[in-house]
Amino acid sequence: MHTDPYGTEWFVTDAFGHMDAKKWIYFDGSECRFFITYDSSGSPYKVYCDHVQGVIKKSGLVIDCAVVQKPDPKRYLVPIAFICIEKGANFNEKVIRIHEFCSIDLQSCAAPVEYIQIDTLPTTAAGKVNYSALEKMAQRGKIQQ
Repeated sequence: MHTDPYGTEWFVTDAFGHMDAKKWIYFDGSECRFFITYDSSGSPYKVYCDHVQGVIKKSGLVIDCAVVQKPDPKRYLVPIAFICIEKGANFNEKVIRIHEFCSIDLQSCAAPVEYIQIDTLPTTAAGKVNYSALEKMAQRGKIQQ
């Protein structure tokens, strides 16, 4: 529990979201899906996967996406993105534009280093994105950049 300066008690979680003009609250993600990577100078950097996903979705270039970590020999872990795009769209053009968009809103070490085109994101029995399955796919699958 957290008490603000006005004496109101708040329950603090690792979830974050936003409120629209009509005061509807939307869940956007969780701070618990993060990993540590290293930038070009060797300094550690915390990458929040849900934040990177939000930036990619904000670009308007994808139908859906998910960001996961993948082992890397130089940086320990790196972010990669699974993206769903419209049928018939040029994947390579989309990736170039998404990467340019990410370079504006993200630190270079937080921007995905690889992109995988996927028709639909795998889900769990509860209907949520199955990030474990995506991490396994990232480690063994064919990856397009």
